Amino acid sequence: MSVSFMSKTSPNDTLWQQFFFNIVRASTAERDGECPDFIRNNDNLTAKPGKYVFNSRNNPESFKGFVTLFQNLIVSADLQIKLPTSPIVLRANIREDNPWKVPQIQACSNLLTKMLALLNHHTSNSVAYSSASQIIKLLDQLTSLLTSARKTLDNPPNIDVDAILHDRQKVVFNPPLPNEFAVLFTVLRDRLVVNAFHLLPQKAADNRKVDPKQAISQKKLEITSRSSESTPVPWLTTLVVSVSFCLEQCQLMKDKITMFEQYSISKTIDS
Repeated sequence: MSVSFMSKTSPNDTLWQQFFFNIVRASTAERDGECPDFIRNNDNLTAKPGKYVFNSRNNPESFKGFVTLFQNLIVSADLQIKLPTSPIVLRANIREDNPWKVPQIQACSNLLTKMLALLNHHTSNSVAYSSASQIIKLLDQLTSLLTSARKTLDNPPNIDVDAILHDRQKVVFNPPLPNEFAVLFTVLRDRLVVNAFHLLPQKAADNRKVDPKQAISQKKLEITSRSSESTPVPWLTTLVVSVSFCLEQCQLMKDKITMFEQYSISKTIDS
C-alpha cells in the first residue's frame, strides 16, 4: 500500500489526505467566533479576551466578581471572597500589566502545536508510505498528543499546602494577598475555576501560640477552609469537542487501515 500526503486537498484526494484535512479543520473549528488563534497558528495570538463572571449560587455575597481570560492568561480580575474561617472579605485583584498564567491551557496549547506541526509536515510535503504499519505509527503519535492535550484540561493539579507555598504567581495580585490567603486558577475540562484558600499555622502540641511567619518558613500550615467557583468558557468547549472529534477520527482511520490490510493479506493467501 502506498499513500502520499500532498499540500493541497480536493474532492479527488485520497482517503488519507482527506482525513488529515478534516482533522486540521476540526482542530481549528470556530464557535461563536471565540476559538483561540493559537490553535490555528501559534505565532498569531489574536484571540479576543473574554470576561467571565463568578457568583456563588448558595451565597452570592460569599463569592463574586469577574475574571478576564486571554488565551492562557488571566489579564484582569476583581474578586470578593468570604471564606468560612476568616472574619474578613478577601479582595483578589489582577491587572493587565502583570497577568496570571494558567499552566494547563499553556500545556494543552504546546501539545496541540506539536500535533499540528506533525500534520503540517505530512500535508505540506509529499510523504509516501509503503505499509500500513507506517501510517498506524503516525496515527498513534497523533493520538498520543491529542490524548495528552485532553488530559491536561480534564485533570487539574492537586492543590495542597506545599503547592500553595511554592506558587510563584501569588506576586501578581495587586494589592498583595494577605499571607494567610491564596487564590489559584485552574481548568476543569471546559470550565475556568477560581480556588481560594485560608491557611493558618498548625496547632502546637502544647497549645502554644505559633508565630505565623515562623509557620510559613517551616511550612507548618494547614488549610482551614477553601472555596471554589467555576464558569464555562465557550472556546474551551469548542477545543474539547474538537480534540474528541480528532481522536475519534484517528481511531476510525486506524480501524479502516487495519481492515484493509487484513483484507489484502487474506486476498493474497487465497490467491
